[in-house]
Amino acid sequence: MAEESLEAFDEAEEVKPKDEKKPHWTVDDQIYALLDHLRHVYGNPDATPKEKNAPFEIEANIEVLAQLRRDDQLAYDQTVEEIWKITKLAKESLKNGLKGKVDKYASEHAPIKPREEKQPEEPSEYDKKVNAKAEELANTGKIYDYIYNVWQKKVKGNALLGKCLIISRGVQSCTNSKGLHVYAHGRWGQGKSHGMEVAAELLPDALILDSDVSPKVLYYMQNDGKLLSATTFLMDDVEINNPLAGLYKKITTKFQKGARHTVVIDGEVLKLQLPPRCNIWTNSVEFQGDEQVRDRFLDVPIEEDQTKEIIEYMKQVDQEPLDEEEREFEVEVCRTIFAHIGTGPIHVEIPFSKRIDFPVSENTRGYAIFSDLIRGLAILHFRTREQDDKGHLLANEDDFKEAKLIYEGLSGHGEQKYGTVERKVLKAIIASGRKATLDQLHKATGLSESRLKDIFNGRSNNEQRKASGLLAKCAALRVLRETTTENLQDGKTKTSTHNIYILDDEFNLVDEGCEMIKIDNISEVDVA
Repeated sequence: MAEESLEAFDEAEEVKPKDEKKPHWTVDDQIYALLDHLRHVYGNPDATPKEKNAPFEIEANIEVLAQLRRDDQLAYDQTVEEIWKITKLAKESLKNGLKGKVDKYASEHAPIKPREEKQPEEPSEYDKKVNAKAEELANTGKIYDYIYNVWQKKVKGNALLGKCLIISRGVQSCTNSKGLHVYAHGRWGQGKSHGMEVAAELLPDALILDSDVSPKVLYYMQNDGKLLSATTFLMDDVEINNPLAGLYKKITTKFQKGARHTVVIDGEVLKLQLPPRCNIWTNSVEFQGDEQVRDRFLDVPIEEDQTKEIIEYMKQVDQEPLDEEEREFEVEVCRTIFAHIGTGPIHVEIPFSKRIDFPVSENTRGYAIFSDLIRGLAILHFRTREQDDKGHLLANEDDFKEAKLIYEGLSGHGEQKYGTVERKVLKAIIASGRKATLDQLHKATGLSESRLKDIFNGRSNNEQRKASGLLAKCAALRVLRETTTENLQDGKTKTSTHNIYILDDEFNLVDEGCEMIKIDNISEVDVA
């Protein structure tokens, strides 16, 4: 099963130049998209008759059925049979209805005549080179390293962000994953958006939605058959408390089946059904959202205070630009790999899972994220991983080791996980004797008092504001309102009131990158 995903790079569709936005769709691609769309619509028990009939009213769908009937009657009959199985409509009525629509389309357009059988076009030398490189990387188990290095050539630092984005795409080909959704946060100008945009450039156009995303937009794309399984939604600088939060939750909890969402368009209540295994890449300055929303994302704090290094990198690129031809080739190799990995969902087993010593403090969601990191890495190395007698891909301990480095590098996913700037503030309070005013923290951290207030209280202006601040995240942190009176020389007094932020004596900040996860090296066979 796993080898089907990248089995035949040399039979891949023509590789398009990177500046061409519209992907090339073959008849097979369009038939697959139509069937996938029907599964989503008819799998939704709340779909109305109008919504169920909508795919059959789209001219592009009738056109591709006409093309299929023209070129391969047997394949057309098999497709109609598959449509019947999905829709469970009366068989003869369905066949006759489709025949009528296809006949009508054929009569209203240029006559559709059977064309002569043609041999597949020979791939260009460029295509052969791209496919050969993709094959080489798959066979040698170097897909992950290659894609990461291509990404890193245009991104300064933020290694964990790049690795998490790449692995999240591997997870989208896994049938027994809960999905990895990536949320990057950190000070502006440190590479959050840029890192995600570079990663998006490495994906096939059909599998990345890099634009304004709203339930209304998604609904129309769904009805036009433009949303495919394993699509990534890239949403830049989004506050996770906005009206999309409900949709975020559904996308993450219904990863394998596809989210259902009710939308109101022009006063009409409609049902949105997303395809399975969609994931989200998003970012903002601070990690906003209530605990439930935040718990569903892989939290990637961006390295702070690397402005100097970024400027030096920009100067280097200005002086020694990347080779554009080499860059275009590398991007096409990455797109070819991701396109083929995305075509075949794979079940991944972790045969050593019972030997993993995972801290209870990281909670069940933490373990789910860690195990999905292992699965995503296994899929990215699928040609060099074994399979069991059921055809399931077997992760190995190399996948465990890399997942461990990433998870611990992110300081885990438990309640004691804090962003880079939050850690800076907590360390400053500890250094001040576990109590500090805003003025003291401003001097210790270099952060403005307004920024510090946002860190403590959250940035969002709605009712969930407090849930996104450090005071809500850290149970050991509290704030007291203190009033002081100062005697002036003229005999008058001056009264002022300010906040004092206090940390309990028992609070200890876990070191970044500290070891959390271990594996028992004694196999079950060796245990008496």
